[in-house]
Amino acid sequence: GVLLFFVVAVFNADKQRPPMLAYIAVGFAVVSIAMRFFVTGIIVKSKLKLAAAIEPEMLGDFLLGVFQTRMIIALAMLEGAALFNLVAYMAECHWMSLATTGALLFLMMTMFPTRPKIEAWVEDAKREIQNQF
Repeated sequence: GVLLFFVVAVFNADKQRPPMLAYIAVGFAVVSIAMRFFVTGIIVKSKLKLAAAIEPEMLGDFLLGVFQTRMIIALAMLEGAALFNLVAYMAECHWMSLATTGALLFLMMTMFPTRPKIEAWVEDAKREIQNQF
């Protein structure tokens, strides 16, 4: 969605205006990146506390659900910031909004779930659960 809106914003942008909205959008992106770690960390910790009551044969499926929830929330926060920056670009045509959107898209792509990343995360989560008890 962000990539498609990126193309629309670039071709439909009006004339350049003072970049007040662009500064706000960039600030929102910085806060969103920081909050992505904070919010997902809280969610994962609370879910891993519940994992103690899960039967061992169901733990893998439970952890995959936690991973999926973590990814959805983290990517939604970044996507919101990226879309806000694209709206700011359409309103003011300031390069800073496009650059921030590009950085957010890059960050979103680096989070793409691959099999090794998922397996490593699940193993780390299992170790963390074992260390709790």
